Amino acid sequence: MRYIKMCYFKKLSFLILISGLGLTSAFTHAALPQDINQYFRQLHGKKKQVSVEIKTPIERWPTCDNPKISPPIGGRNMGNISLPVQCGKKKQFIQLTVNVTGQYYVATRNINRGESIAFVDIGTKKGLLHKLPTGASTDKMALRGAIALRTIPAGQTFTQSMIRQPWAIKAGQTVFVFANGDNFSVKYEGRAINNATVGQNIRVRLLNGQVVNGQARDNGSVHVALK
Repeated sequence: MRYIKMCYFKKLSFLILISGLGLTSAFTHAALPQDINQYFRQLHGKKKQVSVEIKTPIERWPTCDNPKISPPIGGRNMGNISLPVQCGKKKQFIQLTVNVTGQYYVATRNINRGESIAFVDIGTKKGLLHKLPTGASTDKMALRGAIALRTIPAGQTFTQSMIRQPWAIKAGQTVFVFANGDNFSVKYEGRAINNATVGQNIRVRLLNGQVVNGQARDNGSVHVALK
């Protein structure tokens, strides 16, 4: 009888252990989708709607207590994604589809090449961002005042390749060049050699004939960094 009782308790202990392992795995599996959702929601911000579909079968998910999520392979953060998850020393890859719904912008009229884009030319739409053309514009302020590089039909989604920012400085324009250092500032006058938007590199020929490289500013001046 004593032998039977010992066997019973050993069997019971074994079942409790197995049950505990099963609960741990279940808790880990339950927490992982929540962690992944939170990761991508923080990544895309509150203004966008994010939903995640996990393609990897549940039996192939990590089972450690504290799986660590790493940035997606290839830098992709929407659409079909391979997400690295570290579980101790073992790295596993979870296949996902991350749907991000947000605003994008379309032309409200036919815009000719070389025309400046006004606010009334920009229509707002909402949809899955990873379904849009590459480089689709999601910043309305960046579109305002931009110059069309080609004809843009009404209803066309704005992309970065269709536009450029207006020139802050044009070739041949007289400009002032500023060079700042420790406790001193130098101002030169010269003539721009090339066109440049704000922040772009521009070459300037000074009155003494010297050519310098600087950065175009929004006030039409040029800043030269002293090494």
